[in-house]
Amino acid sequence: MSGDGPRLVARRQRLGPAFDLLATYRPGPGFFIEREGLGVASVGVARGIGATGGPGRMSRLADAVRGTLGAVTCDGDGPARVAVGAIPFDEQAPAMLVVPERATMRASVGETWQVDVVVEGLPHIDEPRERWAGRTLPFGPFEDVQPVPRPDAYAAGVERIRQEIAAGLARKVVLARTLLVRADRELDPKQLLWRLRAVDPDCYSFAAPTFTERGGELLRSGTLVGASPELLIRRVGREIWANP
Repeated sequence: MSGDGPRLVARRQRLGPAFDLLATYRPGPGFFIEREGLGVASVGVARGIGATGGPGRMSRLADAVRGTLGAVTCDGDGPARVAVGAIPFDEQAPAMLVVPERATMRASVGETWQVDVVVEGLPHIDEPRERWAGRTLPFGPFEDVQPVPRPDAYAAGVERIRQEIAAGLARKVVLARTLLVRADRELDPKQLLWRLRAVDPDCYSFAAPTFTERGGELLRSGTLVGASPELLIRRVGREIWANP
């Protein structure tokens, strides 16, 4: 997908300071990231922006994003239009971002904005008929959970790393392990976000669509959902923030 297509217009309006960003997010092509009420949530796709894999992938994607967003006409005051998504670490993999049909953004307390991006001459996107209010009753715990590696193997790995650090063979190692879960039910990304945010609001809760390439076309393959204690980098104007 590319930034070519009919002319787009961004329509902005201010929302109340207590608006819950999660109310805007819709699984599928929707995107979400939030920490302590600040973040971005989106629904729908006004335009897709893709870059093929290989050297220079990020430069090609950045040029495409600048060209696409720069061509969007904005009415009134408010925040800039945005492109959202998750980019694979593998440089050979294609990268895909989307300009959402609707993005709800809060960059500071009390400043909540809704930005709708539509084809020029068309009305606003349809309002959702159902309002989501979270789940009232929690599911029971998963019964089939398998740690990889097993606890004894993981403990042995930790001890081996301690010895290598003591011997001067390593200075720092980041250890991780996987839990394989057989859910036996469909997992709702929005419910997962709701639970992750409730458990630790200090983390950056996020959800983003993932894509695979088939026949030269980028197809949505799933949703990446998680919560991270770290934000790698954030830019506001000419200021760069990093808090690893």
